Amino acid sequence: MAISASLIELIISNPESTAIQAQINSLNSTDQRAARKLLASNKRTKAAAKKSGESLAGVGKAAKGALGQLIAFKGGLNDVEKALKSPLSVLNDTVDAVEKFRIQLNRLAVEDTRSFIVSLRRQNDALRGYGVTYQTLIDTTRAFRNNLNELTSRTYGQNADRLRATTAINERFGVTVGESVDFLNNLNKGFNVSGRGADRFSRTLLNFARQTGQPFNKVFQDFNSSIGEFFVTLDSKKALQRFTVFQQASRTLGTSVSSLLGVVDKFDTLEGGFEMGGQLNMLLSNLGGTFDAQRAVLMTRPERLRYLAETVAGVGGQVRGMSELGQRAIIRQLSQTTGFDVGTIRQFIDKGIGGDIDTLLQKSQSLTAMTAQEQKRLADENTTRAEKNQQISDRLINENTVALEKQAQSLTRFISRLENVGIDKLSSVLQPAINELNTETKNLTNTIKKGLGVTVTGTVRGETITLRGEGAVR
Repeated sequence: MAISASLIELIISNPESTAIQAQINSLNSTDQRAARKLLASNKRTKAAAKKSGESLAGVGKAAKGALGQLIAFKGGLNDVEKALKSPLSVLNDTVDAVEKFRIQLNRLAVEDTRSFIVSLRRQNDALRGYGVTYQTLIDTTRAFRNNLNELTSRTYGQNADRLRATTAINERFGVTVGESVDFLNNLNKGFNVSGRGADRFSRTLLNFARQTGQPFNKVFQDFNSSIGEFFVTLDSKKALQRFTVFQQASRTLGTSVSSLLGVVDKFDTLEGGFEMGGQLNMLLSNLGGTFDAQRAVLMTRPERLRYLAETVAGVGGQVRGMSELGQRAIIRQLSQTTGFDVGTIRQFIDKGIGGDIDTLLQKSQSLTAMTAQEQKRLADENTTRAEKNQQISDRLINENTVALEKQAQSLTRFISRLENVGIDKLSSVLQPAINELNTETKNLTNTIKKGLGVTVTGTVRGETITLRGEGAVR
């Protein structure tokens, strides 16, 4: 067994370690010459340390290079010792992990779980650069089995890997597995989008969140809660553009996407549009404004929102010139007529956001997806050191450990059968003795209850008397 010089240097710095002793024993059994050199070097190091009075920490700080810094770092030595743990112990831990994952998958009704574990590990290797751990893929599989609508569709087989990768990568950006499943369900249900299309759609939302400075999970949550309102737009690209406009507008106005759509959608029918438009035009005409209901009916949703905002803002000067009582009355009436809450009406008047909505509309036309390279870079930056270490441990799961877990299961079942046979045989031997003991115990108990069958004969005052256990007889 060959080891590097840097590893030997680390080993001899802590000869009392159990892991180091195991390493020396291993060397001794495979390369006695190397073992002798290691022991001799260890003795010289100990002598030098004792002479100089330096502690182990001091030696570590004085050491050159990254290895010395690792030893000096708090907990670094413990990490190295763990890395030098017995290979058999590491293998046992990996087999235990395989068993845990296999049972989880069995409960999810996955067919041939051991083969599935191996295939999932291959995908795990492909996603290593994104910081995806094997446990995340297992969690994704569980969520898909429980909640993904496409699972029972004939298209699932060809899209499964891509959907799983999309979900696992989104988790790196703070989007939970459950939120990604809802996202995929919405795409499939509303736009018949899956596989590569879902991946691109996801990267577009990630890029939109980043460009607007919003948390990634916030954008996905808003999408899931309101995208159903955009299913009526058959073009999925246009639907996404419309969503981004209303998502930003609702956040600026401090309301929800659904609230804004609830107003603009009143113009989807001629009857509803002309009824609301007529009432609004009557109200605004008293303030020197106008509203063209026919024009609003022919507009797109974002255009209607901009038109309503600009129309209300156009009478803002007249509203400000009213008495306080008049201001309250007209703002409440505008809110009641349009369906916008009072706060939104106030912001139309105060901020005049019609121009902002126009800007949002223009930006939505150039909405792009985050590149796969940029997505990978950001995902890796969002991966902790602990998760990276876990990825290294995940790589130990392979065909060999899966096969070993199967053999271990078979061996355990065989041993259990032997133990059960032994227990059964022991029971067959003990049971007659127990039965006999029970019989004798019952006999003894009955005898005690009846009284002892003892007969005693004696003379009292010249008369002979016989006493038995059941009583006295003359």
